[in-house]
Formats: sequence, structure tokens, C-alpha cells
Amino acid sequence: MTRSLTTHRLVLAFAVFICMLAIATSAGAGPLEYKKIAERLAGLTGYCKGDISKVEDSTAFIVHQHNEGLSAGSLLEVLDDDENVTGLLKVTAVEKKNVIAKIIEGKGSIMAGRGSVRGIPSPARILWLDERTNDQEVLSILSKVQEFVREHGDFDMPPSDTAYYFIKKFGSTSLATLPAKEFKKLAISAGADLIAIASANKKGKEVSVNVTILSRLGTKVEVITEKWTEEKQVLTSHITAQQPGDSETISTTEKYGEGFLGKKWNGSRATRKKDHKMEMDIRGRITWNHYIVNGTVISATWFKTGMVGEKLLAVLTLNRIRFMSPQGDRLKTVWGRRLPLSLAPVSISAFDTNGDNIQELFVNAYKKGKPSSIMIDKPKGAYEIIKDGIPYHFSTSSDGVLLAQNGPEVFTVSRTGEQRLEFVRILTLSGHDIPLGINRIDVDEDGTNEIVGISSKGELLIYSPSGTLAWKGTGFGTTGRGIPIAKEGERSTLFPVPPRVLVVADENAGQTLAVAGAEYKDGSFLKSNSFKNGAIWFITAEDGEYTVQDTLQLPEGWISDLIKIERAPTDRSRIHEDTIGYIRVYPGLALDESEIILPAN
Repeated sequence: MTRSLTTHRLVLAFAVFICMLAIATSAGAGPLEYKKIAERLAGLTGYCKGDISKVEDSTAFIVHQHNEGLSAGSLLEVLDDDENVTGLLKVTAVEKKNVIAKIIEGKGSIMAGRGSVRGIPSPARILWLDERTNDQEVLSILSKVQEFVREHGDFDMPPSDTAYYFIKKFGSTSLATLPAKEFKKLAISAGADLIAIASANKKGKEVSVNVTILSRLGTKVEVITEKWTEEKQVLTSHITAQQPGDSETISTTEKYGEGFLGKKWNGSRATRKKDHKMEMDIRGRITWNHYIVNGTVISATWFKTGMVGEKLLAVLTLNRIRFMSPQGDRLKTVWGRRLPLSLAPVSISAFDTNGDNIQELFVNAYKKGKPSSIMIDKPKGAYEIIKDGIPYHFSTSSDGVLLAQNGPEVFTVSRTGEQRLEFVRILTLSGHDIPLGINRIDVDEDGTNEIVGISSKGELLIYSPSGTLAWKGTGFGTTGRGIPIAKEGERSTLFPVPPRVLVVADENAGQTLAVAGAEYKDGSFLKSNSFKNGAIWFITAEDGEYTVQDTLQLPEGWISDLIKIERAPTDRSRIHEDTIGYIRVYPGLALDESEIILPAN
């Protein structure tokens, strides 16, 4: 990274700080035009599901099954039978039984009786791109507009590093001149429903802001322009830029440093608070479904198969992957494949890399001591392995981005062709014991996303957005079962497979992390080594220590992975949003037996 880029980010970070100070100290909340922009953006969303009943020239008539928050100006996506987005509509009128919309993309291929139509449920994910400028006052204006959009409540925004690296990739090229395919790749990588390209111009007290909105297809769908006259100058201040370090990576998040992780870490391990708050009580309010699976289940994840609400559970064992559907008191296998004997599977993740509303599966594995993962997709109506030998470990982060690891280096992933994956390096993790299967979460709720993971020693590791180890919590015990991985020409060694760290949203405890571990028992010449007394801790990380909100103790067996509970956009229930599923493994003499525990419906 060059010094000029680092200095640019320092100036940008300071400009955002100043703009937030101006918002906090001014008598009003800011110009009314900021609010107008946020409201016009919010008008593009609205959940809707229906079918096209008639097409006349450039107008489509939709018979809707669900219609929540839809109004004139809302966007609708047209899907084919395979759930691929084939067109785009903009609502012109909402009637009692019909929605009338103008075709803005896909004219000629959109026909009555074919495919379906859906709207964008709120909160939608919008990726915000500011056109480059060296004017600090203009940067302040753009940041305030973005902040109003964020606080409006209708949008979720991906981390700023996604936008930063996209802008960096194209240098000084005007974003407006880039082809739609580049924005389509970007939307997939960031999991974005919409992309906003914002620019501002300020002459004296006259201000104008333009926000161009693109769909996830890269199509221009709206241009929002607001002008006003400032009553007073934007607050500015002088800054003396510090000399950047020699590190290749820099913090790409403007607000980093407001939470407890922004304080200087002294290198000590965080300790557990003795007095548990017990504000969260998972056991007292959740009914569980228990499913027995023969063999050792290493990892499992829900994944979307196409239709809204249609999901399967992908289950990974030591030698096989299965897609399973909960039916009554058992899990029914609907698809399965045996993995090559040369592979040592580690975990499994799911992500929609090409925007077709079908999530691809990534089986993370090792071969001869090196990452050798597999990608499973449904290109022709049936699932198949379409790519293998991928030298990365994949994980789906809580902020909706597909991350990839190769040792300490972390990348975001997008898909540029039928099988081609594109990797953009965003940071390098520091330290010696790098966690496997990382997550990205705003742990200290300062508006930035940190990297979290569990080390093989049972340490909860939290990294700053630049990859620096910022916090270390210990006391969770061994975090996974060792699987045999042999490097070329060497004997097999046990490789620890830690469970993922997941976020648990709770009304009483706030943002809480679910962390799993187990006690390790050394064996003898008569008994093999084993795990016992597995547990899941629901903890809130704080300044130098953590509070245990609740604990699930398992006196028999151990936890191999945690399972995020997925829901369809139509499910408004909050019954199970405060918990997760998990995999419990009972050690056996010849073959382990596993139990998958999921919250009951």
C-alpha cells in the first residue's frame, strides 16, 4: 500500500469524524435534503411476491401474493423457473389485486405465465460508493448523506473495505463509465441488493448531491438529486497526519477506534467475569429437535435451493457430504456424494456467488497438508461438483460476505463466470496461531466490522479491520476434534477443527457471541484420546474481559460445529432469532454417533 493511499484514508477518517461531530453538536439533525434522499432510497424497497399475468409493450401486470410496503417507484426483480434474475421492473401503481410496473430491463424476454416476480425486502443491503475527491468539505457532506441513509433503518450497509477496494481497483476511472458486469460482480461479492454511487459539488454555500442507484444486475434504476444552500459552513479543523507504518494493510474503516477494541491492547488475555449476568436464558425458552446421524458430523449449514423459504441442511461427515431435509423426527437424505479418499474435510459453507438465488456449497478440505476445497452448484437442475482443488478455506460471514482464507491472508470472493472465482485480498491476520473459519462481526458496536475466530487452544481472537490482533479471550478449552492431515512425505498429524463463532441477537443481552469448546482427555494404551464435557458459551465481550450470559453444558459428547438458523424473508417471527443449532458428537469405540440439534418450529 502506498503512503499516498494511506494518507488519503487518514484524511477520509478524520473527515468522517469531523462530520459526525458536526451532526452531534448542531442544533438540528442536518439539512432536510439528507432525509429526502434516505426516504427516496427507501421507496425502492418493499417485499412482494407474485406472477406476471399480462404484458403490454413496456408494461407488466402482476398478480401479487404478498405486498408489504410496496408503492410507486419500488423495484421488482423478474425470475425464471431456475430463480435466475432475468429482468427488472419499476412499480407505477399498486392496485387492490394487481401491481402495474414499467419494464426497465429484460423487455422481450418477460412474458405472462413465465417465472415469478419478487420485491426487495427491508432492510435491503445497499453498497455505498463515493466518487473520489480531495475536498474534505465534500467528503463530509457525502459522509453525512450516507449516515442519514444508514440511520433511516431501511438499509444494511456492507463494510467500507468492500467499496474501498473496488474504487482502488479502477484507480481514477469515473464509476459512471464502468460496464454493468463490474457492478454485478461487486453486488454478488458484497451481497448487495442495490449499489449507490454518490457525488457532491459545493460552491460557496451552494451544495448539490447526486446519488445514482444501480440494481444488482448493474442497471441504472434511479438518479436522486438534491440541492440546498448552507446556512453556515461545515465544521472543519486542522490535522497533522501521522507517518504510516510499513505494513502492507491499512484500516479501511473510517470509524474504527470508538469501541473498546480501539483502545491500546496490552497483550494480556481477557478473563471471564465471575458474576454471570444470566440475562439470556436459552434453555428456558427454546424447544429443541434432535436428529441422530451415524458417523462423525464435522460441520453443517443451511443453504437456499431456489424458492423463497426452500432450504436444505448440508451435512459434512469425515468422508461424505449429504443434503438433508427435516421430516418429522428424522433427517431425510435427498442428495449425497462420497468425498475422495485423498481429502481431509474440515467444514462447509454456503453462499450465492452468482446472484441466481441458489447458494453454492463450499466443502473446505485439505490434501497433502494444503487447502483443497470443493465447490458444489446446480448448473443444469441437478447438484454436482463443478470445481475442486481450490486452495482456500471459505466461510460465510455474519455481514453477508463470502470470505476466503489462505493461511493468514483473507480475501473477499465473487464469481466472474460459470466456474471462475475472483479473490480480492482485504487484509493479513497477524500473530502465530491463526484461526480457521473466521467470521466478520461488529463486536464492540462502533460501526466497524472486526474479524473473529477460535484458535486451536480455545482462545477467542478478535482482529481489527486492518488485521491486527486486538483482543484475546481464553478459557473455552479445546475447540474441535483433530482430523488426520498428512503433508507430502510425512506421517499424519491431528489438525484441530474449531467450530465457527456466531452472533446471537438477544433483546436482553444485546449482541452476543456463541463460542463452543470441550475438555480434552488424554488416553492410554487401552483407551484413545477423547473429548468430554462439551459446552456452548453465550458471551458478551467487554473491555478486558467477557460476561457469560448463558451456558449450555453437555456432560457427554462434544461440539463439532454451530449452525446458523436461516429464514425466508417472509418469516417475520422472532421466536428463534436468539439462538442457534449445534452438532453434538458422542465418542464410540468403532464409529462415533452424532446428534444435530435445531430449534423446533
